[in-house]
Amino acid sequence: MQKYHYYEDPAFLESNKEKAAVSFQKAIQEFSKIKTEEIDFYIASSWYNYGVT
Repeated sequence: MQKYHYYEDPAFLESNKEKAAVSFQKAIQEFSKIKTEEIDFYIASSWYNYGVT
């Protein structure tokens, strides 16, 4: 399971909002390929954080 983009995002949230937004989008795309309850949490969290950016 690829969580790299999800955990990379917060590092850029304050310093580089554009890069954070791109990283959240990549995380959403990767997570959308997997169907589990755990992944649903990461997708929802990524969408929330994307909205914050």
